[in-house]
Amino acid sequence: MKKIIILAIFAVFLQASYIGGLVAIVENEPITSYEIENLQDKMKISRQDALEILIRQRLEDAQIKSLNIEIDNFELENQILAIAKNNDLSKDEFLSNLKKNNITEAQFRDQLKKRLQQDRLYERILSRPNENINRENAMKFYQSNRQSFVKFEKVKIVKYSSKDRQKLEETISNPLKVQYDVTTEDINIFAPNTNAELLYILVNTPSGSFTPIFSDNGYWTTIFVGEKTGSYIPPFEVVEQDVVRKMAEKEKDTLVEDYFSKLRVKAKIEMIQR
Repeated sequence: MKKIIILAIFAVFLQASYIGGLVAIVENEPITSYEIENLQDKMKISRQDALEILIRQRLEDAQIKSLNIEIDNFELENQILAIAKNNDLSKDEFLSNLKKNNITEAQFRDQLKKRLQQDRLYERILSRPNENINRENAMKFYQSNRQSFVKFEKVKIVKYSSKDRQKLEETISNPLKVQYDVTTEDINIFAPNTNAELLYILVNTPSGSFTPIFSDNGYWTTIFVGEKTGSYIPPFEVVEQDVVRKMAEKEKDTLVEDYFSKLRVKAKIEMIQR
C-alpha cells in the first residue's frame, strides 16, 4: 500500500493555471505563480529553484514534442500491469487504490505516459557511448576521490562449508536449523590484511546476509557477513566496479546538464516577472 501511495503522489503533477499571474513563457508554454508556489510547498525549496525546475520541465516537454516521442496504448497498458504486479495487486485492485487517493485511471495514464516519454528522452540523450570510461581513467578517478570509496576495516563472519551444496542452500534458507553435514567457523576479518578476492565478496555483501555459494578447496562454501566496523579504503581492484559506476553516474549528470544548458541558450524563453 505504501508503494501505491508514493506512486500516486508522484503521479499528480502540477497543472498549468493562470491563478496568481503569469511568470514566464517557455517555448510557448506558460509558467504561473500558482505552479511555482505549489512546487515550493511540495519540495520545500526557494521560489527561484522552483522556477528553474519548471523551466527545465517545459524544455523537456518541448524536446519530447520536437523528437516526436510517443507511447502507444499497448506499452502503456503493459506498464500499468507491471506496476500493479509489483504491488502484488491485480490491475483492477491497483486502479481501485488509486481512486481511493482521488486519482482517476485517465489521470494516472496521462501522467504515466509523460513519465515514459521523459524516460525515452533521457535514453536518447544518454545513448552516445562514453569513451572516457576506461580502466586508466577509472584509476585516476579513484585516486582523486578516494574518500568516496571508504569501506569497513573489520567484519565478523561465519564461514559455512559442506561437501553437499544442497545443505548450504538449506542453511541459507533457515540458518537456525542444525545441519550435521555443515561445518561452521567464526572468523574476525581485518580488511587491510585480506586478499582482494575475498574482500570484494565481503564489501559487496550487506551485513546480516549470506554470500553466494562458491567452491573453496573441494568444499562448497557460503559466508554469513556480520557487523562491519571501522573505516578503510580498499585497493582499486576491490572497488573497481564501484568506481566505474560512480564515474558513469557523474558522466551522465554532466552530459544531461550540458544538453539542457545548450538547449536553454537556443530556446524561446520570455520572463514576465520574477
